[in-house]
Amino acid sequence: MNKVQLLKQCLLFASFFLFACTCFSQVSQQWVARYNGAANGTDIAYHLALDPTGNVYVTGSSRVSETNTDYTTAKYDASGNQLWVKTYNGTGNAFDAATGIATDANGNVYVIGNFRGKADFDPGPGTYFLKSSCPCDESDPLIPDVFFAKYSGKAS
Repeated sequence: MNKVQLLKQCLLFASFFLFACTCFSQVSQQWVARYNGAANGTDIAYHLALDPTGNVYVTGSSRVSETNTDYTTAKYDASGNQLWVKTYNGTGNAFDAATGIATDANGNVYVIGNFRGKADFDPGPGTYFLKSSCPCDESDPLIPDVFFAKYSGKAS
């Protein structure tokens, strides 16, 4: 490599470094939210989505006992204030988790994940049970079924 090529590479690197420093120095944190489930255990966020008004939806799993996680979805406003949390537990009391979430322009929320046993998918005081089609023991953590749910309204 001759001196001209070396000088060009050094100038290119210096230009990139200055550009990166300028861009990243303009980033500032707007808010941070923390969720700690009822068991004060391992809580995992698998996915998030935004709605047209800037609300943030986070979905994943929350440990509720030594051998059990429930699928959990939380909604935060554009300022990071928690508006609601919904947790669902399958009767198999195994590892239930929501792994994806999306919203649409009409305010509907779509959640996908897995469950074992029988689970109540109604976010309100009513019930809407689905039973896993697994022919095994309902609490078998290795063989889940998939759920896909659509929720509308405020879910409060």
